[in-house]
Amino acid sequence: MAFELVEVNQHRAHNKKKNVVQEMEMPYSPRAILSRYLKKIGSRRPIFAAAQHEFLQLRTVASSYAKSKDILLDGDVSDVSFIVASGMVSRSKTSREGKRQILALHVPGDMIYLQSAMPFPLDHDIRAHPNTRLLAVYGSDLAALAATHQDFGQALWLDAAIEIAILREWAVSLGRRDATQRLSHLILELAERYRAVELLTNEGFPMPLNQQDLSEALGMTIIHLNRVAQALRRQGLIEWRGHRVKIINWKSLRAGADFDSGYLRLPRPETDNGEARRDSSPSIPFAPATGLPA
Repeated sequence: MAFELVEVNQHRAHNKKKNVVQEMEMPYSPRAILSRYLKKIGSRRPIFAAAQHEFLQLRTVASSYAKSKDILLDGDVSDVSFIVASGMVSRSKTSREGKRQILALHVPGDMIYLQSAMPFPLDHDIRAHPNTRLLAVYGSDLAALAATHQDFGQALWLDAAIEIAILREWAVSLGRRDATQRLSHLILELAERYRAVELLTNEGFPMPLNQQDLSEALGMTIIHLNRVAQALRRQGLIEWRGHRVKIINWKSLRAGADFDSGYLRLPRPETDNGEARRDSSPSIPFAPATGLPA
């Protein structure tokens, strides 16, 4: 089933479950959303002013999705890519037995479905988790801009490559990291990705996933997930209150999680004097949590 954009303020039921997508007025401008994405990819690969100007003029349509609603389903075809404006989006596959594995998470500032320039049937599902706002951009427009401006094309290509690098890290987590490392690695990755779009505040970030979602992303039972999270709290590494996570001891959490942010290709955060920020918190022993097998 193809996904197609509709005019602002119109409604359309677009998938098998008849979820309604309502075009909405963003609380901030599409230009601001485009600028956030441009700033992120431009921090990795310089983009010249001409390409920046044209990118900010692209056709866009804003839409909103309610919590746990599907954006695209396995087999759908879309000619648009989506920039996450707020909320969180997942990619997942479901087995014949109905068991779901979350393959990727997208935070504000991420672009989803970059292959819209060459649309073909999707082989997985894309879902909103909390109430989520998206800004759609036509794949044909992105392809034309990349063909005209090599600098923009390289930045877009690098963004796609980083998405694959994240997938590789998730594969390592599921195959070779223990449950404590898996959860710690995910927390650190999300924190760095939120920091890259200036949404990490007081060392904390939103965690809108429920326990079931997290267990499907990390490959462990809900019971074991809770035990691991409690252990990280007891060790003074994180605070987890409601739908917000705060990192207390970056150094120890990184050491125990086998985390190196190099695969994200993000600029190193700097202090006011321009020097690379160093974590001054003391390192403490990282004790794996005990509990049920994942």
